[in-house]
Amino acid sequence: SGIKDEDKAMELANKLREAIYSTNIENIGHISCSFGVCCGKGEDFEKLLKIADEALYKAKNNGKNRVEFCNL
Repeated sequence: SGIKDEDKAMELANKLREAIYSTNIENIGHISCSFGVCCGKGEDFEKLLKIADEALYKAKNNGKNRVEFCNL
């Protein structure tokens, strides 16, 4: 089977997270970020946003500099 949309989304979010963390910002240093990811074709945008927000809070609660996926 091929790569799923969820896998692609997680890979992209992790690449972005790593790029942000690896950048040294003058007078600040390194910053971390967390992302919440969800996928849903044909789903209502507000519903997807709410689920992604839940995944973001899951990432924050599990530590810094993380990506978490939340199913519909």
